Amino acid sequence: MTNEIKCERNLDSEFDTFLAKHLQAPQNYIEDEGFSARVMAGLPKPYRINPLLEKTILWLPVLLISLLVLSQFPWRELVHNGYAFLLTMSVVHILKISLALMGVFAALPVIFGAKRRLLTF
Repeated sequence: MTNEIKCERNLDSEFDTFLAKHLQAPQNYIEDEGFSARVMAGLPKPYRINPLLEKTILWLPVLLISLLVLSQFPWRELVHNGYAFLLTMSVVHILKISLALMGVFAALPVIFGAKRRLLTF
């Protein structure tokens, strides 16, 4: 039994020596008598699928999962509460909120445009 262990250790050390010698060598290619060239020549050519099919494969599961999640969302309660809140507001409050939202949406392009202009210089 100890003879087998010594033999295995001897083989391991020989293999480690072989690996260290060849991996630390300055050459980038280990001669394999053309084996890797034959394997590469035998590989099938890469197949490129239609870009539309590729996008469909990517986005169809995302769309289906999103629709499943949205179907489980309690839309009726959300719309009912929002509509009740809207009915309790006065016209002046509705106008103030709409003007504030218009100001925000008008200012966003200006802010992001100025930020992009500052980043490009």
